[in-house]
Amino acid sequence: MDDDIVPALLETINQQFDLKANQSTILRVLLQAAKNNKATYLDANKFAIEIGKILGDVLGDNISSSVLPDGRMYYNIGQRILGSALKKNHDLITGFTDDVQGQLNKKAGIGLKVQTPAFNEDRVAGLVNRLDSEANFDDVAWMLKEPVVNFSQSVVDDAVKANAQLHYKVGLHPRITRSLVGKGCAWCREKAGVYEYPDVPKDVYRRHENDRCIVEYNPGTGKHQDVWSKQWKDPEKDAKIEARKQLVKLPSGRKFVKSKHGRVRQSERDINDKDIAEALAHPIKVFPIETDKLGRHAQKHIGEKTTVVMNPDTNKVITTYQTSSRKRRKYSKGSEE
Repeated sequence: MDDDIVPALLETINQQFDLKANQSTILRVLLQAAKNNKATYLDANKFAIEIGKILGDVLGDNISSSVLPDGRMYYNIGQRILGSALKKNHDLITGFTDDVQGQLNKKAGIGLKVQTPAFNEDRVAGLVNRLDSEANFDDVAWMLKEPVVNFSQSVVDDAVKANAQLHYKVGLHPRITRSLVGKGCAWCREKAGVYEYPDVPKDVYRRHENDRCIVEYNPGTGKHQDVWSKQWKDPEKDAKIEARKQLVKLPSGRKFVKSKHGRVRQSERDINDKDIAEALAHPIKVFPIETDKLGRHAQKHIGEKTTVVMNPDTNKVITTYQTSSRKRRKYSKGSEE
């Protein structure tokens, strides 16, 4: 190859990107919300998707086998083009998330510095390696579309994670919410929910192709210091104490403990420990023990107010929800299902 195609390509890509971004009504509305200090992480997610789509379109319009040497995206070319283009996206998106987190911190009375996630060079390298693996670029040209949007969304997720982890380390109680957009796949439906540190699964921050789930962060009250003793709390110690508090004694003297999932569902559905204990101690219907494919046992107890699914081997509550009026009428009469 006699000529270096990268400088001219990058110049064209940057010019077209800037033009399309300036013409985007979606970006204009979101930036105004940020300027008015009203933007949220939901807005940040929308901002990332729009930025990712614009870049994907621009890359698709300007890169093809016909403009690449030997029709192939060699690693050194891909690294320079995508490294530069995705870094620009990263900077734009983190600028937006910094504003969002700054406002959240201010509202919660948190005087901590906003955490800006580092540029994920490993992820870019993985994308470039995949493009370089094909002899004909057109066979993998699709990777400059959805994967670029996915990368952009992951920047928002990284911002949520970085700030939540710092806040937890200093004794706050960050709460992470993962919400579905549309029906969602089975995996996304399983991961959707509200999680409070330290009980936040790593998968909450993961994304698959065409994943539009929204990951948001609420820093809570911002309280991290005992107002009477003025002593800093130990988050890890507090977590252990909190875990011990999950042990609840039934009227019969038996105890149960709540799983992470069980605690989340209990909080979401506004169910108290007393109703769980009552359902387990005085159920109107107890179903036979069931075993899943992994050999784990589960047994459903239907109470007057609350239905509880518990592992009878560990006394761990798996999930809980309000007993429907139909179920209550049916089993209060002693009939069988």
